[in-house]
Amino acid sequence: MFPILSSRTTNQGCFPVYYGLEVLAMTMDGAERQPDEIGELTKVVNEFIDRFKSVEQEIDLLKEDQKSLVEEFSDRLDMKTLQAAMRIVKIKKKVGFKDTFDTFVEILEGKENL
Repeated sequence: MFPILSSRTTNQGCFPVYYGLEVLAMTMDGAERQPDEIGELTKVVNEFIDRFKSVEQEIDLLKEDQKSLVEEFSDRLDMKTLQAAMRIVKIKKKVGFKDTFDTFVEILEGKENL
């Protein structure tokens, strides 16, 4: 085993870097792990593209379903106001300091030129 001479911090965490025989262990990113052979790389890229397109199509279908749902209820609910309220609720759920958030909202609601 090679001695650890330093460590490398990435978005996945901190990894020891081993130096010796020009080998850097435990530092491989996606580009280093991908196939070297063009035929195998092409297969992996094609698989990714196919799956990515499939997910995009599913998202498009869900957006269409969402639009249809809004249209279905638009004659019984004020959808614009309901959707604004839904956005506010989602934002409030993400806030860590609810008292501080409420104080800021109270201050900002008094501003006419916001």
